[in-house]
Amino acid sequence: MLLIFLGFFLSNLGIELPFSSSYDEIITLILLVYIVINFRKFNGNDKKILLCLVGIEIIGVVSNVYSGIDRKPIYIILDALAISKTFIAYVGFKNLISTDKEKQDIINVFTPIAKILLIIIFLCGTVSVFYNIGMSKGSRYGVPSYCFIFNQPAHCGLITAFLVGIIFMNRKLKRRKQQVYILMGLMSMLYTTKGMAIIIVGAYVTLSYFMRRKERLKWYHFVGLAVITFFLLGFQIQEYILDTTAPRAKFIINGFYVAKMYFPFGSGLATYGSEIAGRYYSPLYYQLGFSNMNGLRIGYNMYLNDNYMASILGQFGFIGLLFHILELYLIFKTIYNRQDESKCKNFMLSIFVSICSVFVASGVFKSVVGIMLFMLLGMYAGEPQNQVIEYKKGI
Repeated sequence: MLLIFLGFFLSNLGIELPFSSSYDEIITLILLVYIVINFRKFNGNDKKILLCLVGIEIIGVVSNVYSGIDRKPIYIILDALAISKTFIAYVGFKNLISTDKEKQDIINVFTPIAKILLIIIFLCGTVSVFYNIGMSKGSRYGVPSYCFIFNQPAHCGLITAFLVGIIFMNRKLKRRKQQVYILMGLMSMLYTTKGMAIIIVGAYVTLSYFMRRKERLKWYHFVGLAVITFFLLGFQIQEYILDTTAPRAKFIINGFYVAKMYFPFGSGLATYGSEIAGRYYSPLYYQLGFSNMNGLRIGYNMYLNDNYMASILGQFGFIGLLFHILELYLIFKTIYNRQDESKCKNFMLSIFVSICSVFVASGVFKSVVGIMLFMLLGMYAGEPQNQVIEYKKGI
């Protein structure tokens, strides 16, 4: 599993390895077999997550029949697998790598890589703020959007978040050295100027302040975190949601329309907003007039597969969306109730909050780097039963 995880990480860095383009599917299938064999051993929350996932898949198949949209069985199977990858990665890694020794073995391999990369990414990012060294793509707030060696600044920010997470989880590092690497990582994430990376930093600082006395979060803490997140998402909200001419906004609006049209179900697997629906252009897109819209025509998969909530809402309807929200709540609850009062938990919660905050305006939730982050969250959340706590008035 260590070799597969390492290979998956290297493929995210753009290093070509055998079958690197299929690493997410390979890991998903391996973890799926493990989950089926060991399902009875899982705790209540993990079982609920998996049962919700099964329920969503059933709704998807029923929706295919109900909507009558012509999709080949292989498209439906591929989409069912793609929809499941994130949650399978989380539950699989949480249970497969649960002891401190297993975690430390993986962290020991990744820590030297994380240290070197964080230093290089930080130094190049600092220089990029003042000089054009060919490591930026576009700009935001008058600042170049730093992308390092990646095609997208957002990808750089999330990879950096993964590296910082590894440093946080290594309790053998001296605190001062650990703080230096963490600070370099947080600064590098800000250099990208992208919403998700900025939210991770903002949420981490906010949660660290709220939980400085090691108390459970209260309702007004969540309100404050939501307000700060909403503020940090200002650019995305303006560009992707409020601008009704933008492809993402059209996709969201039509997602509600499709959910209403096929109520109480959705349009079905491989029909709306998923990678498979875009790759094998869904007949529903012609019906909605997407084939005549800039950014949504055949071949424009960046927009056709760039909105997770619209995809869930359109394909599985309002019931399917509720199942997904329940899955996310169960993951949050598990991480929040983990017996760890260090700032590591605050950072892991910040990654989770960031991913959920762009639920409406991004497809990163189901992307390869998104799956890798959920592996990290699963590895962090996995603990022996006696090390999971409930606050007195826990959520």
